[in-house]
Amino acid sequence: MKKVTDPDLCFLENSKHRDLKLLADLLVYDDDGKERLNERLTKEIDYINNRDSLPNAVAVIVDEFLRYGGNTIANVIRRHGGNYKQILSDICERLLIDSDRKMTAIRLERKIVLKTIEYILINADEEEMKNLCNHFGIEHSKNNEKNIELIIGNAMLPKNLKAITLPYLMESLKNRQELPNWYMEIRKIVQRANIGEGILKDSNPLGLAIRVSDPKYGITYLGVLYIAYMRNKQLEY
Repeated sequence: MKKVTDPDLCFLENSKHRDLKLLADLLVYDDDGKERLNERLTKEIDYINNRDSLPNAVAVIVDEFLRYGGNTIANVIRRHGGNYKQILSDICERLLIDSDRKMTAIRLERKIVLKTIEYILINADEEEMKNLCNHFGIEHSKNNEKNIELIIGNAMLPKNLKAITLPYLMESLKNRQELPNWYMEIRKIVQRANIGEGILKDSNPLGLAIRVSDPKYGITYLGVLYIAYMRNKQLEY
């Protein structure tokens, strides 16, 4: 069997089957439960032979994920996808998160999780805010800014990131046929056309081709949340 070569994803070799299945299913199936037209994972012999024991197929799962994170044309030239830190950097850029190349993958993941929590809180209605306060052990206040500040401070503590925050996100996302509104909205932001990077307008027939070749941010963003969840299940504080 192949081994994972990306140093920031080698830890996945120690993940459980049920957790890896989240990532594998994301890569294989679209939101309607149909196989993606461009997926290749189900053709990989390691995946075919280990559908019920995915820790034995981690390398091909990772390779498929990295492929979705790279530009299609660049992937063809280099014959593989990009690397995980580049995926994290790209998502940070699209979510307007301050980051630089010196940051570790763990720090970049946590910035993306923090931005996700911030987005959920800012867009929560009163009932949702009460439920979030209850989940994160915060006394609900009529001052919404105070609620947000306290929840974020509590949610991002290392022990709570592992025990409360990421499990909360996973619980929200576990049924991809009924994804929560907050995820559908933030995915639109991640997937938006980036005119500033030279993406051509719809009126230009080449514009669609360039977008099709771009990384699949809707897939990689959700994949990063899954990977952050799996990483934090293994981390010792």
